[in-house]
Amino acid sequence: MSPARRALLMGAASSALLTACGGGGDGDADSGTAGARSEQAAAVPLDQTVFTSVENWRTQRDIERQKLVASLNASNPIKLDTDGLEALKAAITAAREEYTRTGVNRPIRLKPGGTTRLDAIWQLFSSEPMAVRLYSDLSGPQHRFTGSAELEVRARLHIYNCRFEQLAKYMVRASYTSQLVIQFNTFACNTEARTIAVSLPPAYGATSANTIDLQWNEFLGHQGGLQAHSLRGATVAYNCFRQSLSANIFCAGGEKNTFRNNYIEGGRTGIIHAFWAELNATTDGDYAQARHQSHYDATIRHNFFKGVREESIALDAVPNQNLLQPVMDQLLTGRNGSYERGMTNGTPRRLLIWRNQGDPERGSIPQPVSETFYQHYCVTWLDGPLAGKYAQIYDCADHGDNLISFGLRSPRLTENRLRSRTDVPPPPVGELTVEDLDYVTENQYVNICALAANFSITDNVVHSNVIDGVDGEGNPRKIHSVGLSLWGPCIGFRIERNKFINDAPGVTVFDRSGIRSLHLSGVPRRFTSYGKFTHSIMPCTLNSILNNDLGGLPITLRNHAFSGTYLYFTYVSTIKGNTRVAGGTVTVQDWRNYAGTTLVPVKPVYDRSITYISGNS
Repeated sequence: MSPARRALLMGAASSALLTACGGGGDGDADSGTAGARSEQAAAVPLDQTVFTSVENWRTQRDIERQKLVASLNASNPIKLDTDGLEALKAAITAAREEYTRTGVNRPIRLKPGGTTRLDAIWQLFSSEPMAVRLYSDLSGPQHRFTGSAELEVRARLHIYNCRFEQLAKYMVRASYTSQLVIQFNTFACNTEARTIAVSLPPAYGATSANTIDLQWNEFLGHQGGLQAHSLRGATVAYNCFRQSLSANIFCAGGEKNTFRNNYIEGGRTGIIHAFWAELNATTDGDYAQARHQSHYDATIRHNFFKGVREESIALDAVPNQNLLQPVMDQLLTGRNGSYERGMTNGTPRRLLIWRNQGDPERGSIPQPVSETFYQHYCVTWLDGPLAGKYAQIYDCADHGDNLISFGLRSPRLTENRLRSRTDVPPPPVGELTVEDLDYVTENQYVNICALAANFSITDNVVHSNVIDGVDGEGNPRKIHSVGLSLWGPCIGFRIERNKFINDAPGVTVFDRSGIRSLHLSGVPRRFTSYGKFTHSIMPCTLNSILNNDLGGLPITLRNHAFSGTYLYFTYVSTIKGNTRVAGGTVTVQDWRNYAGTTLVPVKPVYDRSITYISGNS
């Protein structure tokens, strides 16, 4: 067991100051125990600490905020000694004017223990480069934002050590033009208002995305803590989420986001990444075309979960609603080796797809096809030597002869090209490379879809909650919640060194409770249905599940079937070195239909050979 997992969760003080400071919420623990706790875990770096109690988290938060508030107090702040929104607006104007004259960005110290009431939406809009910095110091209680309306942000805003209490749908809502730093605040939500504490709505436009630095905040009684769409390069760390009615952290699309060192207790889900690709969500079609719907390169580590009702860590498709689920089409690659050959050096070669597979009643790609029709979705191979490989579509065009031509690129590049296996660093597992093109042949099945790829999920501590459920015959029974769930198109994940704790060893364990990896099948496609298969599949493949402590809970690999006919294949993932697995082994099921009947010909959902699954106990 690593030192990080043994930690009692009082790390040594941070080696570097954060970008902001903050203050305490209700019920702060006595800081007199801080020295003993910090000394006990002094060898554990703060960013490897797993906070196992609210008291430990609050104690460390107090240590961090004292240093940072001192830094802001030493920055010659503009001091507000009166309450009210108009006084705050005037101070912001003064800070901007001074910044224009002198280049000095002075923070604004709000009245300690004061109140800013929002009875109408406060729109803090600005395209200026100066970040507005608001905080309350430690000379009194946190400054309160009350009323019945939200703070809507389209600006650079840093806000520290305040308390949000509005009876509104949202407390803080920001557009993609914002750069938010939200640290050391308390979001005390009224459960009857079903409030989202921090909301980052869908981002439209060619390169737009949301981002946030969310650290050391306490969330209480919320419908949702953080609800973020199109999230890129965000840090969500050292927060305490409790008393949630639904999702604590919800992310719909994004890349290179980090979720670490959070304490999460209660709620329907802990940290969930979902596909929410609503068709025609906007008139420009950008959101519907998945520019920000896939998930890439997320890090989820050193978080603590307890009392979560459904899934602590989850990747989740919405396959039973065809306008929300991530598969646009399931198609066959076209003739002539599928990839156009003989292109000049530097010109991207293009994938050929059949427009229609011979059954007009089942639809075809619309004709003529627009260049942006599938733009920013991925092509994912479902069978053959490239099964599980993916690349992003940057354009599409009519090729003639009943074929569509797709241009493919790495989703991690801005230029329109695929990477090579010899690149430094190499492409992540699953990303299609130029060397893979030699294995593209005619009549391979592919999905046009959004997906989740290259997640690192490590060193988390997950308690298995016990909830009311039903058995296979619909009779009430006690069941375990899900620890970690891959439910749909997840490729190239690394799940390692996580610790699962069974809080009710007397309750019968079944296949959803530890780690589950599920292909989804029988999924209605959003546009067309080709060939004899009326529905598609979403494989979960090329993942590594290594050296996790399951605490007597299972690892289950299976498919979840909806109605309809679908093709199916055996996929590969590496599951090795996991300990205390229920039954001492990994459960690998055969493909089944909606009624639970094993399909014929019988195929396991994953390759069971020791090459991929071994050394589990």
